[in-house]
Amino acid sequence: MGELHDILEEAGYMGHELEMYITRLMFCLFAEDTGIFDPSQFTDYLKESKDINARLLQLFDVLNTRHRMKTMPEELRTFLYINGNPFYE
Repeated sequence: MGELHDILEEAGYMGHELEMYITRLMFCLFAEDTGIFDPSQFTDYLKESKDINARLLQLFDVLNTRHRMKTMPEELRTFLYINGNPFYE
């Protein structure tokens, strides 16, 4: 995580924004390992993208959305709503 932190910092993330990004990533990995998310749901979602950052930001937004549009792609809609921090801004 430290190495990822440094890479994100070099890419322009700083301060609170950087710390929240890392916290959200750690939560998603934890959620996948502990059964909050379906097995490999998070990693499979990321594998489908060439722009992982955009995909992560979209997922972080969805995790903070309780009522989801029926037109939302199923791969996003199947993620559970995560109440409050770290996804609430």
